[in-house]
Amino acid sequence: MGLSPLDGLPMVTRPGSLDPDLMLLPPRQRKISATDVERMMGWENGLVGVSGRSGDTRLLLGASDAASRLAVNTMCGTGSSRCHLHGDSLSRGTSTQGLSKDP
Repeated sequence: MGLSPLDGLPMVTRPGSLDPDLMLLPPRQRKISATDVERMMGWENGLVGVSGRSGDTRLLLGASDAASRLAVNTMCGTGSSRCHLHGDSLSRGTSTQGLSKDP
């Protein structure tokens, strides 16, 4: 985890991986404050932001709209790729930090 808890698996309001320039885009385009950007990044993202309805995966899995499916697919796809990354690292005998394991 970095400075903030925004990176990682998309969760209820956590967006997952973000392009750093994304933080600058809203203020430039809409002339909004840093506080507004912080609120958007911390509370209006993740499953809630993508689905536009809820962060509860049970509700999203039962929904038939495209936004709910996208939210679940984003979370599952990110989780799958991160598991693959760490599994590949372990199978090569290296840690997730890229350090070699002693023979």
